[in-house]
Amino acid sequence: MEGLRLRVRRDGDEPPTDRAVFDDDNVANRMSYDQRTGIRALVVAIFDQAGNRPQQLEIELARAGERCQGLVSARVELSENAVKNRFGPYIAVLRVVFDDLSVEYLQSVLTLRFSYE
Repeated sequence: MEGLRLRVRRDGDEPPTDRAVFDDDNVANRMSYDQRTGIRALVVAIFDQAGNRPQQLEIELARAGERCQGLVSARVELSENAVKNRFGPYIAVLRVVFDDLSVEYLQSVLTLRFSYE
């Protein structure tokens, strides 16, 4: 996220100061390289679609027993078809690396839920 915030700064804007990633249990480190890369690619695509200024982007990671749970939520002002076209390839990759990925797009909010060991 810090690298993406630097992109905003290079564009001459002030990056948002509110926290976007909530990982109080430090479980991001438990993701595999492929899982982290897939999430990062999706987040970069969301930043690109929003002109480096995504609205209401949040990533929440937490321990849930022996597994970890994750949630990515972002407001994207696109039609449902445009969301499928724009983010479909990233979601397809995430379905491979997270076996229980669920995706929802309601009222302009794209939400992905997943878990990992």
